[in-house]
Amino acid sequence: MEVENEKITESAVDDSGGAVTADNPADIPQVTDEARAFAEKSAEMEKQQAELREQDQKLLEALDNVLERRDNQNRNAVNQTREATKIRSFSGTAVNRGVGFLSLGLILVFMGIVTLICLFSQTPNYLLPLKLSPVCAILVGAELLVHLAITHGKIRVNVPCLIISALIAAGSCTMSVLLNKNYTKQEVLYDNRSIASELYELSYINLKDIADIETLKIDVDLNLDGMGKYNGTLSADDYVTVSVSLAGVYDSPKLFAAECKKIIDGYKKMGINVSYYNFSNDSMFNSFRLNIEGKYAQNFSIDRLEERVNYIYIESNEFALTDLTDPDDEKSD
Repeated sequence: MEVENEKITESAVDDSGGAVTADNPADIPQVTDEARAFAEKSAEMEKQQAELREQDQKLLEALDNVLERRDNQNRNAVNQTREATKIRSFSGTAVNRGVGFLSLGLILVFMGIVTLICLFSQTPNYLLPLKLSPVCAILVGAELLVHLAITHGKIRVNVPCLIISALIAAGSCTMSVLLNKNYTKQEVLYDNRSIASELYELSYINLKDIADIETLKIDVDLNLDGMGKYNGTLSADDYVTVSVSLAGVYDSPKLFAAECKKIIDGYKKMGINVSYYNFSNDSMFNSFRLNIEGKYAQNFSIDRLEERVNYIYIESNEFALTDLTDPDDEKSD
């Protein structure tokens, strides 16, 4: 026990010869140089290991990118091979079928599109299939040339397909002629008188509550030398004349011009292209006339229309009768 006490006493003595106690933290021994060097070396090794891990991660990502690009290249190559195989298979099938097989499909698509355009167009040209029918021969000739280039001069003709193509082209031309004939008959029905009647009914519906109209007359001069008319549609080269006799009593040219302006604006709202207006009003003491021709004058204001009104004022019917009486006749009576 005495030996152990001596060892404890010696270990409790520091380098300076003083005793170390647990109650004094300042008396704890400091870190040695060897321990500090070991810690620095450990930190450097950890840093090197982190750099190595980062380099490994970058290498793995680069390898993944390379593998992904290679997979994409292989996939594209496989797709191109498949497309080339499909093209070779299609061309081989077309060649084996002979001239006429491919052009038959193209002719069906082409003539079907042309027919739909004619049927659903607002102003159809039913002669269009007849005019475009030579395209069928062009398609057959192009297929023949391609067939010669692929087979190196060995021609194989698919007679049934050529016959069907010819029947399709001939049927489309026949249908085109018949439809155009019926359409021409329908156009003839829309002559000057029929369209004038339609315009009159439309005018009555839209103007009866706008102006005080006594009589209304519409004359139409259609340009039938061109494509004709479809459903009574007017074109810019048609001439429409509207003659209106107003029934109201107007004390001044301005009131008369204002009433005429209402009718002009009414036809604009209806979308009718009127070329010439002839307005008139006859009452016991006044007579008004207004003629409007062209689009420029139709856009005039009421004041400008008033300047164009022809106005005649009669003071009294008795004065007019007295003025026209022969004085000799009065004396003889």
